[in-house]
Amino acid sequence: MKFYSDEKERAAIAELADRIEHESVVFDGWSKYDLLAPQRFKGDQPQVGLIRRQRPEFFTEIERWKSFRECLRNHHSFVNIRANKRALENDSELTKTIQNAGSARGFEVWTTIGKRNFFDFENHRRRSQDLAITVLSKGDCWVQLVQESKRYVKIICILNEGRAKSLRSWVSSLKQLLLDDCGFGFVWGHAMEVESNVNYPNNSRKDRRFEHWKTVKIQTNGGPLVFKLNRLTKLWLKMGFRLAPSPETDDSPALALYSDSFFQELLELKPDIWKQFEEFNSSF
Repeated sequence: MKFYSDEKERAAIAELADRIEHESVVFDGWSKYDLLAPQRFKGDQPQVGLIRRQRPEFFTEIERWKSFRECLRNHHSFVNIRANKRALENDSELTKTIQNAGSARGFEVWTTIGKRNFFDFENHRRRSQDLAITVLSKGDCWVQLVQESKRYVKIICILNEGRAKSLRSWVSSLKQLLLDDCGFGFVWGHAMEVESNVNYPNNSRKDRRFEHWKTVKIQTNGGPLVFKLNRLTKLWLKMGFRLAPSPETDDSPALALYSDSFFQELLELKPDIWKQFEEFNSSF
């Protein structure tokens, strides 16, 4: 049974295997080493104490292959960035837009290259491709950005290597640069939910970022959306971000910066949902 479509997919799955080991150890029943050698996967897990963790038994090669492909399809897309090394070739369009804005608000701007890992539904395979990422750095804090469309910019990560109290003015400058100077409408990302010291090391003595802070319920026509927010979300809300519907998923809300005029456009599209988010944001 051929598990990989080609060597490029094998390389993409190796990246996925590393990600799963770091994030959750097992995803859809598959561990890092199962994904690297799927033909030997027995669908069994060792006993831990008095509890034997259950995982489906595979009795045929085709069942094993189907489960393997489902794991590749079901895992979310992600971006790997080993360092903010400057790309030697052309800058991204977002980098050029910022450089042409007239003032960078004190930010240093450059382009780096990351790896975007995703499932290609059209060709039914896992892929990894280079992704141009704009880096903005000011003081002890930097952010990685990708332009998603004409008016949307996605935040890959923000890393603060200094004191938290300086973050509010930093976020204010970022908002002015991207919304006022460059004309984007919506800048958003998701709060991290698991530690990621490989790409984004943490220098605090006691890491409490992922402790539960608050549960938020948003009512929709399809039923309530229940979000469990961590302390990292609370920090960024205090620094000037707003909680908002995610353009990417209903599983977690976005942390966003948006202009007043763009908010009016969004409010017209889904008034009931946006009013609930704004009611929550009014407490910050």
